[in-house]
Amino acid sequence: MLPVWQAWVLSFLAEAPDIVGAQRAEEAAHEALGHFRTLQNAWGQANALQVLAIFAWERGERIQGATLLTESLACRAELAAPASLMEGLACTADFAARSGDYEGAARLTGAIRAWGGRESSLTHLHLGRPLALVQEHVPQEQMAYLHAEGAAAPPATALADARAILQQIVAGVPATSPPVHPPALTAVALPVEKLTPRERDVLPLLGQRLSDAEIAEQLFIGVRTAEFHVANIMGKLGATSRREAIASAARMGLL
Repeated sequence: MLPVWQAWVLSFLAEAPDIVGAQRAEEAAHEALGHFRTLQNAWGQANALQVLAIFAWERGERIQGATLLTESLACRAELAAPASLMEGLACTADFAARSGDYEGAARLTGAIRAWGGRESSLTHLHLGRPLALVQEHVPQEQMAYLHAEGAAAPPATALADARAILQQIVAGVPATSPPVHPPALTAVALPVEKLTPRERDVLPLLGQRLSDAEIAEQLFIGVRTAEFHVANIMGKLGATSRREAIASAARMGLL
């Protein structure tokens, strides 16, 4: 059996078509996938399948690309690792935007930004192209609303949305969803100054969907204190749930 590190070398080779040529890179991806399957390495399979999906997509084989990416997402779902899931969602957002599903791409981008932080995730996951396409075709207010929806969605919902997008591509269904009309805000946007310094510390962690206990651990405070700050943030945002609070904060530019 090939050692796992050699399988990863093949995987890295697959991601360097500019150096080894597209044909050799794709061959390396197939080799890596075979070895990762033998090793029952879900992360390696997910990466190799995604690379093969991108090769297929770039050749114009969109159905094959979406099918491979769907299989990759299934491997990532087994891992339950945010970093791996963000990789798959970013690639799906790219496929969605290039297929004309700008709303689906915007929601997935919102989810990624909520989990990984705005700058780090954008740089690492190469979201420039889908973001640019969304910004070109979706009004700014609507895009902010879609990003907020994605940011408020739990990982299972974002994963289900990604699978649905890929299923539509496989089925050849055109992206003709009706325009989203953001609901009118019932309150004036909350200035960040209205939050206490500690609430400003808590809000990003709330946006990452951490529990009160996890927030307390991150900030070295008691769980009851974390619950108190979360309740205050929800009250100031006029939210009745944590998800609604995250969406409102994202819509107001606080996340």
